[in-house]
Amino acid sequence: MELLFTGKIDGLGRLQIPKIIREKYELEEDVNVFGDGHAIYVKRKTPSCVICNAEVSENSKTVKGKFICTDCATKIK
Repeated sequence: MELLFTGKIDGLGRLQIPKIIREKYELEEDVNVFGDGHAIYVKRKTPSCVICNAEVSENSKTVKGKFICTDCATKIK
């Protein structure tokens, strides 16, 4: 893993990711932030199932604009 930049967290708890890095990694307005107790990770937000949080596929169902993966859709039936 490479160090991309060093930044400061402002008084409101924000860390600004430089534009060149956002563009390189295609980070837009919505991102997912993960932590494992030792580090924080930022990942592009991908559509996911509202029940199990699995990434959706082309076979996923949409209900009122929300995605449901095929496994959860099968369990609901």
